[in-house]
Amino acid sequence: MRYFTLVCCLIMLPLVAFGAEDSLRGLEKFDIVIEDLDQDARACGVTKSDLQREVELKLRLAGIPIDDESTTGLYVRLSVMVRNNSLCVYSLGVSVGQLAMLLGNGEIDIVVTWGERALGTVGQDLPGGWIKDSLRDMMDQFLIDYLEVNPRTR
Repeated sequence: MRYFTLVCCLIMLPLVAFGAEDSLRGLEKFDIVIEDLDQDARACGVTKSDLQREVELKLRLAGIPIDDESTTGLYVRLSVMVRNNSLCVYSLGVSVGQLAMLLGNGEIDIVVTWGERALGTVGQDLPGGWIKDSLRDMMDQFLIDYLEVNPRTR
């Protein structure tokens, strides 16, 4: 148990720096990148197309363009483990990656400038809804932060 607590604390520590709304200022469009899911995710009722649909819907409803040519990416990563054939343990992350010049060597690379993460467990009888609810909550937080620094004019 101590090992699990330590790992969770180490995983969550970098998240203190996330939530930097100012890094979202001026961003106009996003490429949506959903990482491939494994068999456990599908066994827990979640597909890549489910996640894609949820993210696209949130962005479109907020009037934010989706462009697969954009250099700014909205990344979704879901890792799932099935335990004892009845419990889905998941880690879900949503982040924004932007091209940035690294000061140390002048190279240009993709840097994560905003992010949210969730860890959870849910019974395998209705896991997909819980995981998608977590994604919706993260997207809501993204939209709150995004719209705070990019207000819509009527």
